[in-house]
Amino acid sequence: MVAPSYHGGNLPVKHKVTKGDNDREAPRAYIVAMMATGAISGAPYRRYFREWRKHAGFTQQRLANQLGVSKTQVSRVETGTRRFKEQYLNDFAAAVGCEPCDPISRPPHIPSLDRLVEKLPDKKREQIVKAVVGLVAAEA
Repeated sequence: MVAPSYHGGNLPVKHKVTKGDNDREAPRAYIVAMMATGAISGAPYRRYFREWRKHAGFTQQRLANQLGVSKTQVSRVETGTRRFKEQYLNDFAAAVGCEPCDPISRPPHIPSLDRLVEKLPDKKREQIVKAVVGLVAAEA
């Protein structure tokens, strides 16, 4: 699977998204890379950087010190006025104790569906996916 990323300056290049121990890691890494580089555009999406920072007990200044960036950069990423790179997302996740996809997909008080079902057998996961697809279709 290939996703755009930034290498060096601001020129987009392609890199291979590596899989984790199982195939479920590849889609997560792909989405993280796509959102971090701005390749997913046009559709608004909610970011939860502020919620994760506060959940971990960080002030903007303390998190900025931990990440080696300015407080202004932390603030601008939280408000969506500054794009973030994949490295920022990975460093942020490591600092606050979450997965890199969490700050761009869910607030801390909502559990990750991936983590809830990852140990279930394939048949059960398929049933859950069908149920969720049905719920989403009913809302559309």
